[in-house]
Amino acid sequence: MTRLLLVLFGLTAWRAWVVLHVHAGLQVDEAQYWYWSEHLDWGYFSKPPGIAALIQASTALFGDGLLGVKALAMLCYPLTAWVLHGWLRDVGLAPRDARFGALLFIATPAAGLLGLAVTTDAPLLLCWTLAAWALWRVWRDGAWRDWALLGLAVGLGAMSKYTMGAFAVTALGFLLTAPRDRPRAVSLWRGLPVAVVIALACLAPNLAWNASHGWPTLAHTAEITVGAEASDTWSTLGEYLGGLVLLLGPLVTGWAIVHALRRPAVAPSDRAAWWLAAWLAAPLTLIGLAQSLHAKAQVNWTAPVLIGLVLAVVLWLRGRSLRAVYAVLAAQVLLVGAVTQAGDIAHLLDRPLKRNLDVWARMRGWEPAFNQLRPAVEAYWQRQHALDPALPREVLGGNRTVISHGAYAWRDLQPTWRAWREPGQRPQDHYQLTTPLQPGSQPRPVLYVGEGPPGESLRAALREPPQRLAVVDLEQTPGRWIHLELWSGVLVGRTSLAAWTP
Repeated sequence: MTRLLLVLFGLTAWRAWVVLHVHAGLQVDEAQYWYWSEHLDWGYFSKPPGIAALIQASTALFGDGLLGVKALAMLCYPLTAWVLHGWLRDVGLAPRDARFGALLFIATPAAGLLGLAVTTDAPLLLCWTLAAWALWRVWRDGAWRDWALLGLAVGLGAMSKYTMGAFAVTALGFLLTAPRDRPRAVSLWRGLPVAVVIALACLAPNLAWNASHGWPTLAHTAEITVGAEASDTWSTLGEYLGGLVLLLGPLVTGWAIVHALRRPAVAPSDRAAWWLAAWLAAPLTLIGLAQSLHAKAQVNWTAPVLIGLVLAVVLWLRGRSLRAVYAVLAAQVLLVGAVTQAGDIAHLLDRPLKRNLDVWARMRGWEPAFNQLRPAVEAYWQRQHALDPALPREVLGGNRTVISHGAYAWRDLQPTWRAWREPGQRPQDHYQLTTPLQPGSQPRPVLYVGEGPPGESLRAALREPPQRLAVVDLEQTPGRWIHLELWSGVLVGRTSLAAWTP
């Protein structure tokens, strides 16, 4: 137990060190989630509110620096490994096998790469593992508290990511196909409604938010899954299957395939656990497979498949020598570490790192670029406030990327960020949904920052041609530049813009 805690703590500390020493900032989605955490609500355009609440708690505890934003999301992975260890012990596995399962999870590329970022997968994997443990107890004991815990885990998971809804298929399928006579336990048809009601009660605030905003989250989810189409079906299928291999890890997967023919017969006592492993992995795998045949399927959409795979590997190796596989796990941790620290390795070798080999490429340079614009922004606000001290500090962002990175980089300035919507355009992101720039009764000054000049529709809404205040070009990676432009103008009043209809 102590050794397990030391390994989990050591890996997490190393990954925290990597985050602070790779000279990269937040990825655009991470920056957007941070913005959400500063404006807590029961829902957002593309995700439920769980990740925003997690970041809000994290920054309250650890500050709003890079590691402060990521801390609790990163801690979800060792916590998931710890829960997995307790669940495997409850399944009936020996301490050594349960410990191996926890280490197998924390050593996967999924935990090693996703564990460096703030993603909705962090709380989702934790809730999925808790739900799997509760499901096992429901099947084994069927007590009221187990049904309640099942509903709570599913509900909280759904408030993190709608992928948790697939657990309903897992739970119902397992309970119907792995029956057990429990004369003193709560029956399926009495316990299941309790779990469903608790899960829906957790999700109800988000559903109410969606209903009041025109169901944007569900519409966005449908758009990127059912509504999307693939340009090359075989290519997207290959990417998805390759991604599944990366979930568990290429070294562990290859080792398992090589030794597959040596698998011992399934012990009668393990049959229910094997059945649960299959139901934990199969539904989401098939959903992702179907999606990849229709459009591009991101492998992290099916990340909870990993929990079922870990259970299956542990059951397969139960009672066998683990020395060889521990060596494979160590090699896999080092391999993932080399990927995440490729920039440091390239620097030591005095060789430039290619962009496609740098997992941090898209996260570099944004905060320094915005900080180069800071003097021009502050000078503009000083001039405007000299004319009108009551004028709010507003910034119109050119797109979601600019607003997300800009909001985090200028968090100490605390401007109000606005988004521009084309006339008659449906909202394309959370900023266009909640903070669109709209004409007032009187003309108003506009400060615009984007990856280029203001678009035609915005120019048409200005009283006169905008003035460019500053330009920044910053090399993000060799051959790839961040280009930002700062413009000022005056938005005409609503009475002078009758044709403008957001």
